[in-house]
Amino acid sequence: MPGPDVRALQGPRADRIRSRIDEIDALLARDTRVEKAPVWRGGERVGTTERALPLLPSERALHMARRRRLRESLDALAPPELRRDFLAMLPGYAEQHGFDREIMLAVGVPARDLDEAGIAD
Repeated sequence: MPGPDVRALQGPRADRIRSRIDEIDALLARDTRVEKAPVWRGGERVGTTERALPLLPSERALHMARRRRLRESLDALAPPELRRDFLAMLPGYAEQHGFDREIMLAVGVPARDLDEAGIAD
């Protein structure tokens, strides 16, 4: 059973944050937003339809900023002792398994943690 420090990263709050991050990632990957538009027949509204429109640069930037804030809030769930221990073991673990910076960034290790652990490009 994980210790209390690790449970902070596995609880319902962390799951909700990860889910929101995944939603933003999917939206950014699609690069579209859904807009609802009324459907008219004979001058009368008969329903609503959805259409996909490309994300505007400003919308993309807003979603990227929101993702960063969510990621930071997820990182903040980790108690300082757990983060310290993680940073101490990270360089050896990465070397043992052949993980470079690109791989670790791809799986969600924050760049600031890699910088602090001394793992460069």
